[in-house]
Amino acid sequence: MSSVSNKVTWWDATSTAGPAVAELAGNLIIAWRGNQNSRNLTVANVTGSSGGLAGTALRSTVLSDSSDHAPALSRTLTTGYTAQLAWAGINGAHSLNVADLGVDTSDWQLTGHIVGRALVAGDSVSATSGPVWTGAGHSDVNQLGVLDQNSRSVLIEETGDLVFGAPSTSEFIFDARGPAQARGTDDGETLWAWTASDGALTFALVRQGFLLPAAVVRSAQSSGFGPSSIEQAYPGGPLCIAWTGIDGAGELNVAPVNPDAIRNGTDPIGAVYTLPETSIAAPTLLYRPLLDALAIFWAGTDGAGTLNGCNVQL
Repeated sequence: MSSVSNKVTWWDATSTAGPAVAELAGNLIIAWRGNQNSRNLTVANVTGSSGGLAGTALRSTVLSDSSDHAPALSRTLTTGYTAQLAWAGINGAHSLNVADLGVDTSDWQLTGHIVGRALVAGDSVSATSGPVWTGAGHSDVNQLGVLDQNSRSVLIEETGDLVFGAPSTSEFIFDARGPAQARGTDDGETLWAWTASDGALTFALVRQGFLLPAAVVRSAQSSGFGPSSIEQAYPGGPLCIAWTGIDGAGELNVAPVNPDAIRNGTDPIGAVYTLPETSIAAPTLLYRPLLDALAIFWAGTDGAGTLNGCNVQL
């Protein structure tokens, strides 16, 4: 049985897409696409609690930039102690953008200012999805994943602050509904997860130094959206993903992923924990080490897409 606790509903924040969440020295920051169906991007500090979620409020800044898709927040600070936001623009080329968000290092809160920005790979990538910051590989370098104008899964490495290399196309991720999530494992592999065009959650393990996985495995589980970021449930615990179901209600589900099953070519999702919460878009998982808590964030099914968060115990 799973349980949820410490829930918050941020009534002043609504979106038609899932939120992006990161943590700076124990302080949550959140970003989302618009309020009341606008396309403007908003970033916010989560305030009013000593690390928990219940009873918190959002101190928000509405940016002048807009997107048709959910943005992405990097989970790591730059060397200049800024946070990074990525999004697909609404210009004709749907350019991939990244901005450095100012951070006050005295309290690790966003200042509300953009202190630098860049177009990723110029206009060579016309994004047809929102981006994700991936944990692919085994370095501290950030990488962006997105679907390009040809619906191919591409990965772009950030070689320095707001400096990006050339896009590379995945040789095994295709026919995807959205960008693939990735995370390095303790075994020196990278776990990939994405949603196929027919909704099937799909997985692969790639060993460092190899271009192709031993197997690509389709799960019996399905979603109308991409899966959440891949997070560890607790130190030494399993890697988990979350997704919005296709049950008609949009129930949120969380499940550990079994790498051995992928190696054997079988479904890596066994036990599925269905939460008593529903969403209109893809959720976001975040492990919070200072609280030793796995948290999930989503846009609710209340008709406005109000943003919510809670802890989940597997």
